[in-house]
Amino acid sequence: MPGSLNDINVVNRSPLMSKIANGELPPVQFVANGRTYNHGYY
Repeated sequence: MPGSLNDINVVNRSPLMSKIANGELPPVQFVANGRTYNHGYY
């Protein structure tokens, strides 16, 4: 249907987001504003 691929539907269909939810991505570490994060930012 037209308009059915809004942001939430696109995220729900994304293979990348499925991997994130299942913990299948490699570990990522980065620092922003002096704070260390141990997960990716999407």
